Amino acid sequence: MALARDIYQLRMEIPRTALSLVPGDLALLIQQRSRLEVVGRFGASDEGYRAWIDECATEVLNTGRAQLFAHPEKPGREGYGRLIAAPVRMPGGAGVLVVARTTSHAYLRESQVIRLGMFGILSGLAMTAKKEGDRADLAEGQLLHVSELLSGGLLLLDPALRVAGVNAFGAQLLGVDAMGVLGHSLVDLDGGEALRAFLKSTVPVTERPPVQLANGPVKVELRSWDGGTAMLLEVADAPPSARGHHARYAFEDLVAEDPRTRDVISTARRVATTEATVLITGETGTGKELLAQAIHRASPRASQPFVAVNVAAIPSELLEAELFGHVAGAYTGARDQGREGRFELAGKGTLLLDEIGEMSAQLQAKLLRVLQERRVERVGSVVPIPVHARILATTNRDLEKEVAEGRFRSDLYYRLNVVHLHLPPLRKRPLDVPRLIDRYARRACDVLGRQPVRIAPTVLAQLRGYAWPGNIRELANLMTGTVSLLPPDVEEIVELPIFESHPEYTPVAPAPRVEGPGGGQTEAVIPLEVLERRAIENALITFGGNRSQVAKALGIGRTTLYAKIKYYGIE
Repeated sequence: MALARDIYQLRMEIPRTALSLVPGDLALLIQQRSRLEVVGRFGASDEGYRAWIDECATEVLNTGRAQLFAHPEKPGREGYGRLIAAPVRMPGGAGVLVVARTTSHAYLRESQVIRLGMFGILSGLAMTAKKEGDRADLAEGQLLHVSELLSGGLLLLDPALRVAGVNAFGAQLLGVDAMGVLGHSLVDLDGGEALRAFLKSTVPVTERPPVQLANGPVKVELRSWDGGTAMLLEVADAPPSARGHHARYAFEDLVAEDPRTRDVISTARRVATTEATVLITGETGTGKELLAQAIHRASPRASQPFVAVNVAAIPSELLEAELFGHVAGAYTGARDQGREGRFELAGKGTLLLDEIGEMSAQLQAKLLRVLQERRVERVGSVVPIPVHARILATTNRDLEKEVAEGRFRSDLYYRLNVVHLHLPPLRKRPLDVPRLIDRYARRACDVLGRQPVRIAPTVLAQLRGYAWPGNIRELANLMTGTVSLLPPDVEEIVELPIFESHPEYTPVAPAPRVEGPGGGQTEAVIPLEVLERRAIENALITFGGNRSQVAKALGIGRTTLYAKIKYYGIE
């Protein structure tokens, strides 16, 4: 009875979790017995959709692969649909996991098919594991912590040992592009022969040695089903508590259209392959932690943990134990079994000290000692523990000024400032603004399940001219809020009322007055690129996008105009 209850709860959990991965409003887990039966359900009513859902589920059962379906009466655009269905291997028969959109304006995307397909396979593995009493704890973890599991190493293979799916961390361990490798033979991958040998070995899985992949040795667990094999990949020498500490962003995820940003990322790419300590500075919201993650992803330590600690978010009296760990009974409230600190947790990976400028003077001295001796002692202990992690640090403070005014130790500053990367504020990266606007508008549409919206040229010009005191974080929040409030039937953002209702949302102020050569006051110099871009944008708006008229009005050839539009990323 207990097992039956556990299986039932698992079936109820699967569709609920599916809606957290793919933004629909109805999820069904369907099993094929003598007929199609719903065995798990979560979300809105399927009134008027059930016959179509059964039709789609039947097709997926016949083909054995996840698919996106467009509703016959509301097809939407190419690459969008109202329903995604994925096969699920269930105890007692084949099944299908369905996520649907039943509202009039929202759609699902082709790119979400892979995610639901992978989760469908994991769901089947979980139910099988629960049914067979094999690794029941893993079965529950796959569902209750599925987002964490999908950020762990996962490689899915079809019966012919072709790659059917790989998640972000699995791709990182393999050194491949997650989308580009789909359909490739396992043996074509770096380390693929070793993985194939692991699959074919007759030695019990628990006794097989780690497999050497592109970014280091990994331990492998196997789960097989009628449609192929799932390989769960785990860094071989990472402590159990470090699981899930992975960098999500790579250099390819960073927007770098502006020359200033390109210069920073170019330097970061070069330093990523070294062991140098890096200090990343910049205003709040400029993307300092994302750059730190990209450095880790491009480093030889990519397969090891990426552990970040926000110095400003932890009270000073607790930060020491958080960084260095503590032994049992070290202080009131300490864990009975003790606890490893972030330095230990990072192992041979990367430790990011976020907002290092907020660290107290007392702790600065202890951190300096750790960095000098490469050893750490847990609170309450005198036993030294070797430190192997690479150190990255970020701050929005001017540390040189902090040193001069006695608030930050000069010796620690020079220890951290081996390589200095400064991310300029968004107001000084005008060429990055259009790409970022497009990215975060699309991301908001994806979360809401609606088709992408357009940005009117007048609004785009308004956003380009804004000072962005909150930098990229402010831009992301503004686009999310704007898209969220957009009526379902509106496909273009034509105004931003927030610029009128909030005085702080003002365009970039006129250039400040500075002292000229003759001692008089004059305006600061504006870069020619900024002036040229503004001239092209204004002309495009004036002539309604007619490029022939724009070229004539600006006194340049059409070919030159096209080249400049492409260079500046003007839409």
